[in-house]
Amino acid sequence: MILIHCSFSAGALIDVCLAVLGVRDVSGLNLTEGSAAFKKLEKFLTGVRVTIENGNRRSRPKIIRGLCVRGGEFSFTKDGEPTNVAVSFEK
Repeated sequence: MILIHCSFSAGALIDVCLAVLGVRDVSGLNLTEGSAAFKKLEKFLTGVRVTIENGNRRSRPKIIRGLCVRGGEFSFTKDGEPTNVAVSFEK
């Protein structure tokens, strides 16, 4: 679970995103890059500090630098090996 703490609200990131866009169902978060809703959400979230809960572990605060479509497929290098967000969360 990703928690967000900011002047707007504190709680699960998905709930904050739903509130920002004024939608009730998570399918409303299936956005295309460049859409008005995507830009609104990106503008709101950029620079926000979040902590990530994975089981009983909580990460140090991280700053959202921007949004990308299909974030689970975002690739990066960890310990010299290529991976992506989805694989990293599975571990």
